[in-house]
Amino acid sequence: MYDFITISSHSDELSLDGAGFKRMSLEESVEAAKFDFMLTFVYNPMQENNKLSFRLTCSRDLFDEITVTNIGRRLEYYFQQLFSSNETINRIDTCFTSISKFGLILPEETHEMEDVIFCRQSHIINEAPASFAQARIWLDERIRFNPDKPQTAIYNMPFAYRLHSGHTLSIKQLRHALHLTVNKHPSLHTSLHFDIQKNQLMQRVITHEDKNYNNNNDMFSIIETTYETDEQLNEILLDEKRSPHLFHLDQGLVFRCHIIYYKQISSNHLLSHKDLLIFNFHHAL
Repeated sequence: MYDFITISSHSDELSLDGAGFKRMSLEESVEAAKFDFMLTFVYNPMQENNKLSFRLTCSRDLFDEITVTNIGRRLEYYFQQLFSSNETINRIDTCFTSISKFGLILPEETHEMEDVIFCRQSHIINEAPASFAQARIWLDERIRFNPDKPQTAIYNMPFAYRLHSGHTLSIKQLRHALHLTVNKHPSLHTSLHFDIQKNQLMQRVITHEDKNYNNNNDMFSIIETTYETDEQLNEILLDEKRSPHLFHLDQGLVFRCHIIYYKQISSNHLLSHKDLLIFNFHHAL
């Protein structure tokens, strides 16, 4: 809350809630911040520019000059959003926007943060260092389990679906929709591999050119099986969750679709309510 008080030019004193204050020159003031920082607003209507200014006071023992300068610049940018009449500055409608929505991050800092977060390399458009979460999962699978002879998977994420009674689904349209979805989202065909030269885990978006080069045109896998009993169905569902052979992170195969037919594969290429669909993802994506 800000309480603005107009100082009369005919008096050197003012009263605030019963307390008397005497005017003094800013040049003569010696201040100490009660907390880490103290922010003082100064408004003098007698000055020609008629501007509201602020003064930031802090301890040299706690903060260096660079830190204080950066904080001052952020505060300046903050107030520019509030009061500036410059059209080039992205002003916010203060009548309908909470003050908590105003940004303290400078425009140039935003670009720096994007470069750091995404590690975007200007000359490489489909490869970048893996995220910390991806590196943790990749290392966890190799530390806790033998990558050459894995026993069980811990990062498979299967989701099972079944049609409502009386509804059908075209297998051809399902395949087409899945191809469009996987091609649209790079995370569904991104590989993880360790670059020995860079000594770093890298993620790379696998393109159709990469698949053609390796004589493998599949960006994901579609599997078809059948079941007759609930025991068989439960075993298939458990296998989707625990099998370590379903995905290949180094090839970008991180998504698969498993179509499970009841008793026999459909001759009319339609799914019924007795069939199941499993969409399975590797957690590293």
